[in-house]
Amino acid sequence: RIDNLQDRIHNVLLIKEKEYLWAYKGIFKLLLEIDERYTDKKYKLGSLDYDDLQILVLHLLEDESIREKLQNKFKYIMVDEFQDTNELQKKIFYRLCSNENPLDRNNLFVVGDPKQSIYGFRGADLEVFYDVIEDIEESSRGKLITLNRNFRTVDSILDFVNSLFDKLMGSRYVGLIFNRKSPNQIDVEILEKEGLTPSPNLEKKEYYAYYESRLIASRIKELVDKGEFKYGDFTLLFRATTLDDIYEDGLMEYGIPYYNTGGKGFYRRQEILDLINGLKTISNRFDTISTIGFLRSPMVGVSDATIYWLLRGKESSLLETMDKEIEQIDPAEKEKLKKASKLIHNFMIKKGFYGIGDLLSELIDTTYYLESLMLYASGRQMVSNVYKFLEIAQDFDKHNTSSLEDFIDYIEAIKDSNESQAKIYSEKANVVKLMTIHKSKGLQFPVVIIPQMASGFNYNRPNILFDKEKGIGFKYDRISPSYDKIKADLKYLEEEEHKRLLYVAMTRAKDRLIIGNQGDDIGFKRLVKGLLDYDKIKVVDRVDDIINSRQIVKGLPEKLSIEGEAQGEEFLLLKT
Repeated sequence: RIDNLQDRIHNVLLIKEKEYLWAYKGIFKLLLEIDERYTDKKYKLGSLDYDDLQILVLHLLEDESIREKLQNKFKYIMVDEFQDTNELQKKIFYRLCSNENPLDRNNLFVVGDPKQSIYGFRGADLEVFYDVIEDIEESSRGKLITLNRNFRTVDSILDFVNSLFDKLMGSRYVGLIFNRKSPNQIDVEILEKEGLTPSPNLEKKEYYAYYESRLIASRIKELVDKGEFKYGDFTLLFRATTLDDIYEDGLMEYGIPYYNTGGKGFYRRQEILDLINGLKTISNRFDTISTIGFLRSPMVGVSDATIYWLLRGKESSLLETMDKEIEQIDPAEKEKLKKASKLIHNFMIKKGFYGIGDLLSELIDTTYYLESLMLYASGRQMVSNVYKFLEIAQDFDKHNTSSLEDFIDYIEAIKDSNESQAKIYSEKANVVKLMTIHKSKGLQFPVVIIPQMASGFNYNRPNILFDKEKGIGFKYDRISPSYDKIKADLKYLEEEEHKRLLYVAMTRAKDRLIIGNQGDDIGFKRLVKGLLDYDKIKVVDRVDDIINSRQIVKGLPEKLSIEGEAQGEEFLLLKT
């Protein structure tokens, strides 16, 4: 009775849509005008986009002579990864495989796994898969062949996967049969510290990511040190790369080599921020925040106490204050400030005569910045990032005759881009790999780690939506019936795709599956909550290992350390 009442209310509200017929007409008129202008622009450029290529092929096949020629040319048509096709593509091969009735030429062969349909954002339509399967069975009276033997993953992981996705996907889920037996009873791990209280000065999401990244790095190092795996066996599969730089930091802290196939966060690296702060300080003496960053960086290296007293005695700018006599500042710190002040004034004079690349290069050399970075355990990566930033500056010089301020504006405009860190390892090296789940499809790895299970899904939608059955709906009020219905349907489809995305990630694992579960009950974590069989899982929670295993600075081996002073041309490594 309640469902019936809700349907009646919805149908009454749909009548309201007629009042906005003028708005729908306006939207269609606008869409047509956009399409005309876009088409005209492509015509002038002599260009086609990807959709054009498909649409024109479909139009070409309307010509009977061309269609017959192609039908005679191709005896059989075979389509792989069929779960990722869409309605337009379906129409193309239907014309090639049909005479009087759909698929009556009986020459279509398709291969696909509906559980791995994860490209909805590119237009893939899983319903096309099921519709075509029905048409094939009806036209050929054949049966669907199910290939459910898995030659990749050990039985302990498959038992876990089957148990989980049988509940998540329901009747359409076909369980996998193992072909490899594990020597271990359990090969699935969950990394999570319960009762963790986020730091008040950090966003909860970033705090959980920080903690989880160190827990993951600690676990990788432990498994490698035990000899169970090597670094090249591990792959981190991300749903999104929003915070993958935090995980890169965690790996670097533990001295773990890695290769990120995509990634971003280059302009958030501390060594790049140091250089940007240095350039901003040279550009604008009144930029207090950047000056503080530059002074605290390894290029100058003053203490927090010195910064405090500088700010206490600050006049018009920190640069002027640096030349003041402040008795609370230590003599050694005063010497650093004196050198820094001289350096900044010197570069302020040069900035109008030097290119950005030359200015930056001299700043790096004068402050021995690269030498300072090499003292860190992650120094190799940091130095490579500095060289990459230097190349960006030199490339800017080649294509611009602009000022330092223009370069700073340019960096500010692109700093949120998907620029990745400099690559210091090849993909085939013995390194931990980082990639998105989408890029991992079709691949396999000995150990798969799925971080950020507790990262939420984004269901935000624009104010105009399209559905191939219902057409267009737009949001004009708090309750917009057509829009709300399309939005609800799209959300359901997205939720189903999230399940398939998790399935793809978990089934990439060959020997070990590790799940990063730190955070609130949202995202994948909420999706699987209450469905996990903990008899098939090992929970790992070792906070002490995270704290105790960090190596911030490299030390010299004892045999290379010699006490004494350098004599003449003789080179000695001094022990301090």
